[in-house]
Amino acid sequence: MIVQTKVAIIAGAGLVALSAAYLMGRADEQAGKDMPLQSLVAEVQAISPTAALDNRDVYYPGTEALAPDEMRIVALGTGMPSMRPKQAAACWLS
Repeated sequence: MIVQTKVAIIAGAGLVALSAAYLMGRADEQAGKDMPLQSLVAEVQAISPTAALDNRDVYYPGTEALAPDEMRIVALGTGMPSMRPKQAAACWLS
């Protein structure tokens, strides 16, 4: 009985804390205050070192254009599920 009461009190306190945090966030949103991280992300423009693909629904390995100072490296044996203890470790193919 005492354990159930303690669990109920802890759960209630957690619910009150989560509700208060949610309401504080909603009040900041309605007041027009942005979170610092969100405003920083809004200022940074997306930079991509590689060109966008024509067809983004499919990927063909080894078809990206490489600069003269770049090397394509392929990770082998990294698939899921995790390897068994007796299996060899992953390797790299360059």
